[in-house]
Amino acid sequence: VWKFRYDADEPLDVEIIDEYFEGEVQVQEILYNGGHDARVPAYLVKPPGAGPYPAVLYLHAGAMDKDQYLPEAIILAQMDGLPVVLFQ
Repeated sequence: VWKFRYDADEPLDVEIIDEYFEGEVQVQEILYNGGHDARVPAYLVKPPGAGPYPAVLYLHAGAMDKDQYLPEAIILAQMDGLPVVLFQ
């Protein structure tokens, strides 16, 4: 849990590692500042269009694979949600 505590005055410093499309849905593999000098890997799954969109945050279970929720997140983005899937 400590990795998700951060100083709200510090920028997230999002870095896009990779991006691709699943149909009209854009999938970005990103790193962001999680505080305590930790870079947190995640997927940002963007629906088509300008938004605004409701956001959904997925946290995978410790023993699960990092891609566990990605198919579900893509489906949700196709329905105009904005999923964020955290790796750690």
